[in-house]
Amino acid sequence: MVQLSSSLETELNQFAEMEQLADNASYIIPNTAEKHLVEYLKEDTHYLTIKNANEIAGFIILVVDENSKSAEFRRIVVSQKGLGIGQKAMKLMEQFVVTRLKASRIWLDVFEENARGKHIYEKMGYKTFKTDESNGRTLIFMDKDMSVTNKG
Repeated sequence: MVQLSSSLETELNQFAEMEQLADNASYIIPNTAEKHLVEYLKEDTHYLTIKNANEIAGFIILVVDENSKSAEFRRIVVSQKGLGIGQKAMKLMEQFVVTRLKASRIWLDVFEENARGKHIYEKMGYKTFKTDESNGRTLIFMDKDMSVTNKG
């Protein structure tokens, strides 16, 4: 069973190690444990630990903007691919954003070559709203209106 909980500072080293794995590092810009600690301590940043069968299976980073009632879905890293863990964690994250962070919009960016990520985001209802360049790579910006999604 996939569960989501607020991350502990002691888990940050494990998160940094997960980011270094080859199947993750090509789709994100990995952070050091020290960089994770700096981000973790920021008031507007929320680290969520993904657990599957009570074992750490990944993490999510959210950054909330209370003025715009939106949350940046900054990162998801899952150590075991192809088991649906990430999608289940995203559904739990969306509930967290609406109920705990009181945000009505979630946005993210994904590198164009990350076909798996882009496919999952589209499947879960995220829509492209712009593209940009970053170090010679195309970034696709996507968002989801949670005020519509969670009605009725």
